[in-house]
Amino acid sequence: MRERSGFVVEDLAGCLCIANGCIDIREGHIRTAKSNIELPSLSLIGLDWALYKNFVEEVDITAQVVNTTLSSDDIAYFSPKMKDWHLTLTDVNADVSGPVADMSGSLRSVRTGADTKLSVDFAAQGLPDVGKGHFKADISELTTSAADVDRLAAALTGKNLPDEVLRIAKNAAKSVLPANSTERSRPLLRMLRWRPRSAVRPACCR
Repeated sequence: MRERSGFVVEDLAGCLCIANGCIDIREGHIRTAKSNIELPSLSLIGLDWALYKNFVEEVDITAQVVNTTLSSDDIAYFSPKMKDWHLTLTDVNADVSGPVADMSGSLRSVRTGADTKLSVDFAAQGLPDVGKGHFKADISELTTSAADVDRLAAALTGKNLPDEVLRIAKNAAKSVLPANSTERSRPLLRMLRWRPRSAVRPACCR
């Protein structure tokens, strides 16, 4: 199945209910060339179909995602600002709610890159424009490496890490942030605080 934007779905299954401005999917499965998405539940709620022209801000999303692989290349068909990210997330298990531009949820697990694993409760405003967005995160687990962080920073912001931050990351080699950790994670938390024109504030930084 090919959408007008060029987005191609290789396999699509689930129980679908459509009403005026609302789409509800149960036991959904979506497979593309780069993503494999398992959706026990997904609701897209707009007051009418016209609001889907401004999907990012006007359509509320409530979703449960399990055991999913998701490529930013697929999302970029609908959010062109993500076209240069080229990131793949694996082992995604999450609950989210709200429109893309004002979303919150619990990311129970996600992996990306060679070494990065994350569990976090989050709230994000301003997506998909990461550079101008505002973020709050209560991180329960984070494992990463300097190479992964530098690659993520370049993909999301178009800029590599500042030299000072990159030195911190390299000295840390591979950093692990368990729940309620403070002293051992301070170098990594300083690294995470760097974002152009935005703020990331894990709970232990408050």
